[in-house]
Amino acid sequence: MVHDFKHATLGRTGLSVTRLGLSASYFPGRRALHRALDGGINFFFGFGTDLQLISFYRSLPSSDRQKIILATGAYNYIWTRQNVRKTLEKRLRQFRTDCIDVYLFLGVMKPKEFPPELLEEMVHLKQSGHVRAI
Repeated sequence: MVHDFKHATLGRTGLSVTRLGLSASYFPGRRALHRALDGGINFFFGFGTDLQLISFYRSLPSSDRQKIILATGAYNYIWTRQNVRKTLEKRLRQFRTDCIDVYLFLGVMKPKEFPPELLEEMVHLKQSGHVRAI
């Protein structure tokens, strides 16, 4: 059996991702984003505030967009949480896409911060076709 150490299946999603991904949260620069894509990196994560990644993704031709597994998500704050549906709709507009590959709910520290109804909403978003994996 031959193993590909550069790629892995992302959990139970079935998505093949590079073991090294890139987040633009720390402003790596447009050149670094292009070099990562040209170097074969296919997993990119960005928040709605990651304007470098949003701009980079939006500028790509569809052939390059197809190579990318795009991950984003909503966030659980200490005092409240983002509305996962509204946040997804905003990310779809920001990235100018009709589907996010991986949509996460981030910042969960305790079980009570991820109640069953939140999971149901995430599953519903996936079933809507606007999210490939949660």
